[in-house]
Amino acid sequence: MKVTEEEELAFKSQINEEFKKKIAFEILAAGKTYKQVQEEYRAPSIHQLINWKRQYERKIKMGQVKLPALTDEQKNSMKEVKLRTNELEKALAEAELKILALNTMIDIAENHFNIPIRKKPGTKRSK
Repeated sequence: MKVTEEEELAFKSQINEEFKKKIAFEILAAGKTYKQVQEEYRAPSIHQLINWKRQYERKIKMGQVKLPALTDEQKNSMKEVKLRTNELEKALAEAELKILALNTMIDIAENHFNIPIRKKPGTKRSK
């Protein structure tokens, strides 16, 4: 698909973080192919779409972005629900792993430096 210079400029004028997130979500959750998204939005490069998807995936893994809710149309599609469930299970597993790593780090620091880091139950706030 050849994109004209006018279409490329129009596409570039739309680009912001929300637009990137929307495109990445359509690829990740809606199950659209790069080619479908490229044609729908008249994107000049599939590589740009791939990069946005990867950035969005990293942000999800780091907990910087929350997954948007499914639309009514997506809820009616079993494929969409299964994809969403898999995404949420991955995010949950990564969050649990992060919590384990942070708790382990706190335990090691408390033992190594011999100072309490966690707040003890019943302690009062300092003034």
